[in-house]
Amino acid sequence: MQTLSPEIKRPVKEVVFSSPFLSLERVAFNIAAIENFASQNGHDSNTLSAWDTLRFLQHQDLPLTAKLSINPETVWFCGDSIEFASAVKNLMGNVPIPINHAFNAEEIALFQPAYNDAISRFSTLFPELFASFVLLIRYVIFARRDHYSGGTVSSRIGLIWLSPNKDWSDDEWLENIIHEFVHNALFFEDLVHCIFLAGSTRLEEPDALATSAIRQVKRGYDKSYHSAFVSQTIIEYYLAVGQVEKAASFIFPLVVCVEDLAKNTKLVSEHGKELLMDLCIKVLEKYSMLSSSI
Repeated sequence: MQTLSPEIKRPVKEVVFSSPFLSLERVAFNIAAIENFASQNGHDSNTLSAWDTLRFLQHQDLPLTAKLSINPETVWFCGDSIEFASAVKNLMGNVPIPINHAFNAEEIALFQPAYNDAISRFSTLFPELFASFVLLIRYVIFARRDHYSGGTVSSRIGLIWLSPNKDWSDDEWLENIIHEFVHNALFFEDLVHCIFLAGSTRLEEPDALATSAIRQVKRGYDKSYHSAFVSQTIIEYYLAVGQVEKAASFIFPLVVCVEDLAKNTKLVSEHGKELLMDLCIKVLEKYSMLSSSI
């Protein structure tokens, strides 16, 4: 991994990202919960890693790993990566994998160091969040899909898919990694503690739609719920690195999103409502702080 650039400075104090399911304690608690569940269903979690337990639950098609690395492993998906084909298809939303999904050697030589720098910057700027990230994420898979920056899915917790382009700045690299990690951590929270009281089909029906904080269009309730927590975390990220105007650019769409979500919670569990109400309070605080910067 490359050395952190000297111009990158730590925040004045450790940044605490406010979504509770992102904390190291919560991620570790949720891992202990699935290990207990897996052990009751014939999986010897006492002798295996957290990833082994996730693999037992969701990823039995993926290869066994003899030794876990400190950071997530990177996978450059191409036509001969048969063992990751099903996972990539899931991560892309179960669409046919694009013909031009593979990055060429020149792009890999460009993107791998950029990713390494982003991971190094992540660990230095936000060590607490990074500790949660490495505890939960096992693979970061690179595969091209035009007009997409990456993705995650609830059936593939522990995996992140990225589709970078040459225009990504250092900040955008880290933003995209954090973005996809928030989805993972929220999927994990939902798996263990139940946030939604219905499946994705019901949550896509007209009476359940809400305005996404990211895409700013009506989407399924679960997707917009996720977008709100992603947006909140990205605002906190940009505030931490001193980009107040960039942080402020997210706040109005986020306010619209949480208002939509808060008005229609019939398909959300009590735990999901608690998370949302806590988010609403924090969004109002940030709106008060940032509205003068817009």
